[in-house]
Amino acid sequence: MNRTAVKYVGVVLIVGGLVLSTVGVGAFSTVEANRQLFVGVGAESNSYLGISASGATVATNGSNDGMGTHTARPREERTASSTVVLGTVTNYFPAELDTIDSTVSKTSGGVAVSDVHVRNLPLESGARTSLVATVDCGGMSHGTVTISFEATGTDTRATAERTMPVTCVNRSSPPSNPPRPLLSPQRVGGGSG
Repeated sequence: MNRTAVKYVGVVLIVGGLVLSTVGVGAFSTVEANRQLFVGVGAESNSYLGISASGATVATNGSNDGMGTHTARPREERTASSTVVLGTVTNYFPAELDTIDSTVSKTSGGVAVSDVHVRNLPLESGARTSLVATVDCGGMSHGTVTISFEATGTDTRATAERTMPVTCVNRSSPPSNPPRPLLSPQRVGGGSG
């Protein structure tokens, strides 16, 4: 082969390479595919934001006798509203939660719930705090409240909705188990005097 033919073949290969590089060789600009995705709902213990109801009981006359730790008594002016612990909120995220907004989305049984808030914010990872609200029984004996939650932290966001029971009890009657009388003090030890 002579030099002119080699030059000619070289020029053809260079021009061909330029044409192929600008035109493309059949690469895809978009790809579309259909895939099935199965999503399950995990148990409360597997959630990032744990919310559990305590079964709040509201004494409607201001007495708190024998009703337990989640019972509240109305304010001194004897209104029907009481501040109660509705439940607990636990942070299972690996990061701290800066805010946990809670809003009442629905109530039933004539129970009015307001001022729902979480104590002790920010909430460290693994920490637990109380969910507190003001409850007005409205003459009813029980009801439920559905609360929507939105928790946020650095690069963290979670939403949840929970329904919690509220029981209202009129404590104007004396307790069914009267308190035991105090025993008189006794001497310890023996001996005759």
